[in-house]
Amino acid sequence: MMKGNDNNGVVSGASLTTDRFGNSNKAYNFNGANNFISVADNPELFQMS
Repeated sequence: MMKGNDNNGVVSGASLTTDRFGNSNKAYNFNGANNFISVADNPELFQMS
């Protein structure tokens, strides 16, 4: 499970990897075909500034 800003997500297929700053397990690697992170609908995700 992925958490942040009260929007919890479920990771499907993607794997944790090293981010661009060299921090282990701080980024996700997607295969480009069927990996995703699913989050519940939340009006805050659709706000335009």
